[in-house]
Amino acid sequence: MSLQPLGDTLFQVVDALRPPLDSGLVITEAEVELPLELWAVTREHKLLIVGSAPHSRFKSGVLPPLHLTRLRVELVETDEQGSRRGE
Repeated sequence: MSLQPLGDTLFQVVDALRPPLDSGLVITEAEVELPLELWAVTREHKLLIVGSAPHSRFKSGVLPPLHLTRLRVELVETDEQGSRRGE
């Protein structure tokens, strides 16, 4: 199992929501619930939170605890300065 930064794992989850390029679909909002195994580790003397999908969905005795993760992403329109439109 690869220990990658939690941000990378969450980016992969969001990227998996992308519809096929030629489908004409646009996703403007999504909410995902998924179990994650999370750890705090040190790399190069810095604290890093790493996370990945569970090793197995079957309980077998010595698996690390799972954290139910809720991720919500939505499309937000911004102006040229990066401020949200309408605010």
